[in-house]
Amino acid sequence: MTSSRDWSMPGTSICYAHLGRLHMQPYFASDGTEYSAWCSPTNTLTDYLQVEFASLKTVVAVSTQGRVQSPAGPTNSFYTKSYLVRYSNDGVTWTDVMESSSPKVFPGNTDRETVVTNTLPTPVVTKYIRVVPQSWSVSVCLRIDILGCDTTAPSCTTNQFLINGPYGVDNSSMTSSRDWSVPGVSVCPAFVGRLHMQPFYGSDGTEYSSWAPPSNTLTDYLQVEFTSLKTVVAVLTQGRAQSTRYPHLDMYTTSYLVRYSDDGAVWTDVMESNAAKVFPGNTDRDTVVTNYLPSPVTMKFIRIVPQSWHSNVCLRIDVLGCDANETGTLSESVNSTRFGTLWGYAGVANAAIPTNNITLNTTRKSKVDCVSLCSLTEQCLIVSFEKTTNLCVGYRITHLIGSFTPGDRNTTPGDNATLYFNYDYATNLGFTSELQSGVSYKISNSRKTQMEAESECQSLNAILIIIYYISQVTQLQNVLLDSPTHMNDVGLFVSGYYDGSNYVDSMGVAVGNRFWELGQPDTNFLCVILTPKGYLKSHDCTDSLYFICSLL
Repeated sequence: MTSSRDWSMPGTSICYAHLGRLHMQPYFASDGTEYSAWCSPTNTLTDYLQVEFASLKTVVAVSTQGRVQSPAGPTNSFYTKSYLVRYSNDGVTWTDVMESSSPKVFPGNTDRETVVTNTLPTPVVTKYIRVVPQSWSVSVCLRIDILGCDTTAPSCTTNQFLINGPYGVDNSSMTSSRDWSVPGVSVCPAFVGRLHMQPFYGSDGTEYSSWAPPSNTLTDYLQVEFTSLKTVVAVLTQGRAQSTRYPHLDMYTTSYLVRYSDDGAVWTDVMESNAAKVFPGNTDRDTVVTNYLPSPVTMKFIRIVPQSWHSNVCLRIDVLGCDANETGTLSESVNSTRFGTLWGYAGVANAAIPTNNITLNTTRKSKVDCVSLCSLTEQCLIVSFEKTTNLCVGYRITHLIGSFTPGDRNTTPGDNATLYFNYDYATNLGFTSELQSGVSYKISNSRKTQMEAESECQSLNAILIIIYYISQVTQLQNVLLDSPTHMNDVGLFVSGYYDGSNYVDSMGVAVGNRFWELGQPDTNFLCVILTPKGYLKSHDCTDSLYFICSLL
């Protein structure tokens, strides 16, 4: 690991390149000097952190953090907010990672500790790689890792969600070692273990919101059988979905093994350093955690085997990868647009889908055909497909996601129209860090009135964020407290206004009392802000404040 320049004191480099390793923790020299990240001595657009590999590698993604929090400087918040990626085979001639004929500016960190992983538009084969910061908080600082494999390993030119995307599996293809059951009824069946699955209810009122076994063991697993051999590059996980019925159940898997098989009989662990790799799981129930495999693996079956958990083993999952014999057919079938090709599950829809904001309404032969049509349709950002009628409906708005559940309590999500969302769209517009079940947010860099803020969000096909869950507030509060720009501000505009009798969000739903600061809302003011302390508070709509947009 080398760099253009290191942050130094007279005679001593205190932020040299090898400190720029992901998850590097602070350590101290005998003179008390702290070492905790790579940083450049001044903020420029030309400095870089560089890695030379031992041999040619296929690189698929870059992960970053900022300068680690340490006892010596707990209030310093140094991190890189955006960067370029360059690669070379000889360390002399460099090429930018491109998108739409321009160097791609990757969204970086929004705090110093959270790992942000960016997948390259197309894997690159390289001996050297450079991360070149383009914007930052306070100062350029980086801790990084590179995800990929030896060039002899299988790879994917286009990744897809292999469980929940348009090429995904039916409910019957998801099985498990055991399901949590009450007499005669499985209440946590395997098919409910889909990423972004929202709670739904049986005819007897039983809630279904994730896969879970009846007890916590190291041998239970959630298994998926693919329709054909797949090359798998990454696994994504969540815990049990938060629900209105059980809002305080906090259950998730904190680590797991990955096993794979070609026949469902002989199983192999994903390995690292000659041992079964234990992947870090979730730290809350809703945030999506993505783990790339040390090298892509070809398989017909995959098992996720929990090894540790919070309260109880609970899982919602998806897998990134491609057909093992991929020749570009995936990217041709689901057409590449300016928004990208990563379409995935976004919930289920009942017969009450609203008719406004529809961009297409037709029948198609398959869900792949339906998603392809949406990809080619201007402003089609979310699409539903009903497999019994082949009805394909596309929308120009995105906040439908997660708002639909089966209308008939005797049906399952597989019986309803499946919603798909273009997840690349969020990344390309700079939306980051999924909150509750798919909600991606973007905090503004300029102050506006609430009416102006709503208009700017709408220009992104987004809305001012609607606060549904305590987990959203907690995670946003952590971001605000770690941001020098926002931590000392009165708050940021979110969705909500006083209609003369009650506070309601932009969907017309009353804003719950549990979110309000003590003594709030104050009906002398007409709009709502989220404070850095994690409460909602009413505020003057004409004040100019930062604000939070939400795509989903």
